[in-house]
Amino acid sequence: LDGQQLVSSDGLASQSLLVSDSTTPIQLSVINAASTVTNVDVTGGSIGAWIAIAATVDDPVASLKTRLNILADQLITDVNALHNSGFDLEGVQGLDFFNEIDSDGDGLWDADSFSINGNIHNPANALNDNPLLIAAAATRYSAGPPPVPNTEDNAIALAIADLANSTPAAIGSLRFDQYFDAGLVAIGSKISSELELADNGKSVITMLNNSIQAESGVSLDEEMIDMMEAQRAYQAASRLFNTLDGMLDLLINGLGI
Repeated sequence: LDGQQLVSSDGLASQSLLVSDSTTPIQLSVINAASTVTNVDVTGGSIGAWIAIAATVDDPVASLKTRLNILADQLITDVNALHNSGFDLEGVQGLDFFNEIDSDGDGLWDADSFSINGNIHNPANALNDNPLLIAAAATRYSAGPPPVPNTEDNAIALAIADLANSTPAAIGSLRFDQYFDAGLVAIGSKISSELELADNGKSVITMLNNSIQAESGVSLDEEMIDMMEAQRAYQAASRLFNTLDGMLDLLINGLGI
């Protein structure tokens, strides 16, 4: 493969094939027993065609991931802002309700890794949960010390619930559920379009294969027709000669010529 031996008869010179899809175009390489990695270039055949296609198509997964990160970022930011402005059941100013993580460095909080603040909810041990730290109130009876909570105030909790009806500009002035549904519609449309293209491609391949077979292949039906035509032609010629032979026999023997 591109000058690299993949398999040998004794197995000693065999190498493993590696595929890296983190680059554009996709990079193929081989690794030998000494862990030496050598890049290889494939421009022909099925592998080369797949690499070429992968380098020219849009990545719907990356687009959807960015969309989900935008949704998560807005939700985390809005909830944390409200929660930090409230007071918990001990009368203490609130803290972040969600942990904020930006592992891919795109400037957005990650949709696939954010979680509830571990001081409020410990997924490893529910006995360590502390719901008293949920800042549901917008006011407290007294700042203290010690601070006296307003246990009848749940304004922050209601404000967080009302975020479901908000329309932030960052998500196209849509509600959170509308923005999410629009993403599902987009990816569904993309999948449908790709499936249709794949079906069209299969039809083209079938047509080309049929054309190739028509030019170079053997059709049993056509061969049978040709054999029948040859047989009929032979029978017709044989009958003609039999007729001519009878006429000559009549002329020579019958008329005494």
